[in-house]
Amino acid sequence: MNNEVVIAILYTTLFATILTTSMQTKFQQAVTPTRASIIFSMEPIFAALTAYFFINEKLSNFGIAGAAFIFIGILTSELWPKK
Repeated sequence: MNNEVVIAILYTTLFATILTTSMQTKFQQAVTPTRASIIFSMEPIFAALTAYFFINEKLSNFGIAGAAFIFIGILTSELWPKK
């Protein structure tokens, strides 16, 4: 184990787990379930944008199409009027 691994583990533990889970629990009470699901559906988009800007990772055309279908499916299921 070198310093980079230890820093990555600490970062993941502190920020990506403890901090975000406690913030999510606190603020999810203030929004409707529909809004919460729309916000959660944005997570893969933010992950792809972060990977693009920080490590220059690019999605293939199939990856972009798959992401678009998943996002459209989530929005449709949450926003379409139920009968």
